[in-house]
Parts: sequence; C-alpha cells; structure tokens
Amino acid sequence: MIQIAKSVRTIYLVRHAESIKNLENIHGGKGDILTAKGIEQLPAIIERIIASSPINSNNSIIFHSQSVQTYETAFRLAENMKLKIVKTDLLNSVYLGKLNDLSDENAKRLYPTEHALMTEWRARKIEIADLKPIGIESPIAYWNKGIEFVSSLVKENNIVICSTSTMIMLTHLLIGNSTLSGGGYKNIPIKNAQIICFNINSEKIFINRINTDNDLMEFLM
Repeated sequence: MIQIAKSVRTIYLVRHAESIKNLENIHGGKGDILTAKGIEQLPAIIERIIASSPINSNNSIIFHSQSVQTYETAFRLAENMKLKIVKTDLLNSVYLGKLNDLSDENAKRLYPTEHALMTEWRARKIEIADLKPIGIESPIAYWNKGIEFVSSLVKENNIVICSTSTMIMLTHLLIGNSTLSGGGYKNIPIKNAQIICFNINSEKIFINRINTDNDLMEFLM
C-alpha cells in the first residue's frame, strides 16, 4: 500500500528527452547523452509544468535515476527552473536480463525467443508477469522500489524524470494496477518528453487530464 505525505499535491512523470540510445533502439543499460532534438524538447516540458503549478525551490524538486539521459534531462530542466535535483536508484530502469543494453536488432539475432516475447509485450498482448522467461528483474521487487519512492515524496510538486520502464511502472502503481497476472500491468507507448501528471487530493490519486499527453489517455483508463 502506498503511503503519501499530505504535503504532496502533484507528481509529474516525465519520460527523458530523446537520447542517442533511442536512435540506436537500445533498451535498458546505462543510457546515453541527449540528441540535439532531445535538447530542443526541454523548453516544452518546462512550459507545460510551470503553466500548471506554482513552481519554486521551496515547493518543488526534480528526481532522476542513474542513467545518463535522465540525469541530463533533469540537470537541464533544473538549471532553467532553479530547482534541486536528486538522484535515486529507486528510479533505475528494470533489468532486462539477456536483452539488457542490446539494440533491438542484436536482441533479435542473439536471443530470438526472448526478443519475440518482448515484442509481444511492446504490442500490449501480454502483461509484465508474462516476461519472467526472459530473465527480467523480479516485477514484484521492481514494483516495491516504486512504492518506496512514492512513499518518500514530501514536496508539493514532484517532477520525476523517468526511463520508459520506470514511467510505466509508476503509472500502473499510481492508477492502482498490480504485477499479478490479470492486474492490468501492460506496456504504455510513451514517447520521449511526454508527461503523465497525477494529482493527490484528500489522499486520493487521480490523473490530471489537462497536463497529461492526450494520446496516452486511452492507455490509462
């Protein structure tokens, strides 16, 4: 069960801006620097966040994982918004077993069976519980990291720069799905720099439709 501090009002889940590893179609791993396009995506993120909330150093904070692209995204946003950034391993991407840090092309060539299963996941045909055969990190252990992270939040506005897998996990956690078979934990096709915004009101969590990318809403209901 998630325990959320009464001071928390908004959680912005933001997928990092485009990085070189996205162009090379590499999944998992330590990551890479942002592309020129990724850097160009940052002002729109800032504009959307500051338009919806009174952001300042007293009531807001930016979190990121150890990956290069989440750090660079967080650092550049924080520099512009004058906010503190905090690195936490609780936001690290899920470990993908044999497929970790491989390009899609190499994964298909080296591990065709595991790649086929991951392809079904990306097509939303299976749930996270069905990926155990490829040797991914335990979904329950990964989920518990998400619970620990969300429970640690204390600021009014929390900007969380995520990898795809972490953003998907936190989204399912906050909308009330589970890692169990039939729990609804499926892939969400999140693009670089997209935002899913959650508001907390009287300890209830709900999606802020205005500040969430429209093309993601169909996957969140």
